[in-house]
Amino acid sequence: MSKNRLFFISSKFICVNNNRIKRLFRSRNRYLMVALGFAVWMLVFDANSVLLHMELNQEIEKLEKGIEFYHLSLAEDRDKLEQLQSDPWQLERFAREQYWMCRPGEEVFLVPTE
Repeated sequence: MSKNRLFFISSKFICVNNNRIKRLFRSRNRYLMVALGFAVWMLVFDANSVLLHMELNQEIEKLEKGIEFYHLSLAEDRDKLEQLQSDPWQLERFAREQYWMCRPGEEVFLVPTE
């Protein structure tokens, strides 16, 4: 003995068999579960998962920032090298400040700064 249900759809009553409804939801549910399982697999567990892509994108951004930093640093060092090669006074100043070099007969006093 099957029970029937009445549904109200657009001002009409429709009588539907209860077993038919269960079959409909079971088949849809199966497809829905397979689709959800596939989505979870692709998002989390797959070798090309979204989480892995997010981590790799963050690493790429960090490396690109590092490249930009080193390009700027390289440009500054090229400017310094050009100044040192073109101006002997700058070269002497650099040698005195960085390597504490002095001319013969001069004394170098190091004053600690805090």
